[in-house]
Amino acid sequence: MLLRLLPPLCALVATVACSPALNWREVEGVAEQRWWFPCKPERVERQVTLQGHLVPARLAACDAQGASWSNLAMEFPSPAEAAAALAVARTSLMANLQAEERAPPQGVAVQAPRGPLWLSGHRSGGEAVTAAARFQVQGRWVVQQVLLAPAAGDWPRVLDDGALQTFFDGSFPQR
Repeated sequence: MLLRLLPPLCALVATVACSPALNWREVEGVAEQRWWFPCKPERVERQVTLQGHLVPARLAACDAQGASWSNLAMEFPSPAEAAAALAVARTSLMANLQAEERAPPQGVAVQAPRGPLWLSGHRSGGEAVTAAARFQVQGRWVVQQVLLAPAAGDWPRVLDDGALQTFFDGSFPQR
């Protein structure tokens, strides 16, 4: 009996062993952007209020390797209004996470000018989290990218520089 189960069991183990930890895929963003996600994102569109404007917002998000990966894009009537809303988007995320800025985790080299803002905070349920967030204006769009991981211990090893680089820099057209 065990000998009959051995070949399918070996095939299953080989399949799991060959599966990448982060299964990167390119998805359509906004303003001619292509976004990179390590998992298949769910997409939601709705209206949000930011800086006194009710604006269309598009969210793409998924969970992989114990972290939440999301891109939120909000469209404003003009590029000037989008630029003015950039700081408000940052303040809103920090308030939602009850977060404060922190130094990048040890061993992470992705830095400014295009590197993320590092935050320590809490989810609405109280769970402590570490976040890497980046905010940019693309025409009339404010784009907020957030990588959120549990704060237990150090930054998860799977979320190394390569993953951060792909998520943040793979999301915008190269100039």
